[in-house]
Amino acid sequence: LTSRRVARVDGTLSEGDDLDWYESRIARPDWAVEGLARVLHPGGSHTQKYFRNIAADEEPTVLSKGSCQQTLPVCDASAEATPIKVL
Repeated sequence: LTSRRVARVDGTLSEGDDLDWYESRIARPDWAVEGLARVLHPGGSHTQKYFRNIAADEEPTVLSKGSCQQTLPVCDASAEATPIKVL
């Protein structure tokens, strides 16, 4: 704890306190690596995703319906489903 880094996987949560790690539409290991890099190397340009540093009193980011950038069929029956591109 001398470096004040303790990572937890509840850095991003749903409104129902569910872990985004499990609730995301598809697996994004690149986001996980970036989120962990942010905890291990603070002060960089990495974004918070999945992980947070509880030793630094970081709070989780709560994702809400308002966070969506496009309308999904589950929210609006008239919305068209879009294919998921494989990396």
